[in-house]
Amino acid sequence: MPFLNSHLAVQLSWDVVEYATFIGARPTGSNDDFEARVRERYPPYKQNTAHFLTEPGIIHDPSGKIICWNLPAVLQFNRQVGS
Repeated sequence: MPFLNSHLAVQLSWDVVEYATFIGARPTGSNDDFEARVRERYPPYKQNTAHFLTEPGIIHDPSGKIICWNLPAVLQFNRQVGS
């Protein structure tokens, strides 16, 4: 995966499959104790990601599984959903 060597690739410290298994099939987001354990075990990326606002990039886990693509301006404004 040559793109993973790009400076616009953010690598998280945790595995996305382990994360999905840990949170289960139907997380509610309403159990504060469980949410705290999730945040502790799977912390968010803390470094500057401001370049993701204007440049294409990915977020991936240590094994290279892509979690998120950022493709700014890929859709024309009239095709975007939202305000």
